Amino acid sequence: MECGADMYVMYEYAASTAVVSFVGKSVVVRPSADSAIQGCPLLVTADYKSKVAFGSEEEVVEVELRNRFFGPGGDVEFIFEVGSIPGVEINGPQQFRSSLGAGERMVVKLKALYLGPGVYNLQNIRITVANGDRNVPFLFPFHWIVAVS
Repeated sequence: MECGADMYVMYEYAASTAVVSFVGKSVVVRPSADSAIQGCPLLVTADYKSKVAFGSEEEVVEVELRNRFFGPGGDVEFIFEVGSIPGVEINGPQQFRSSLGAGERMVVKLKALYLGPGVYNLQNIRITVANGDRNVPFLFPFHWIVAVS
């Protein structure tokens, strides 16, 4: 190693509910597959335009699903559903069953057609996670706001 080169040290500490990894100055905390997490094991985010001109073509909305679990046994089986949104036609996969391995991610591409000017909340995603012999539904409290003028 040359003198003055950056060196990153990774330290991992396992607790009963999470692994804390230190990489450089970053701290990442993820639940282990055998921990009892309080929320959905999938992180759901979206990439979309927040301002759209009325009358434009369908706008692409990319929904990313990321499995927060790590390690063996961290696979998550789930059902993805898009609920109806008044004033918006959503085209693309409305409902499907899938699974993600520990740490894996998936992008679902949807298209939104706005039927009139206004302010719309595109967040109407429901994830149902298979948990043993029962399914656990999750709705998300955040908003994906789009202004159409």
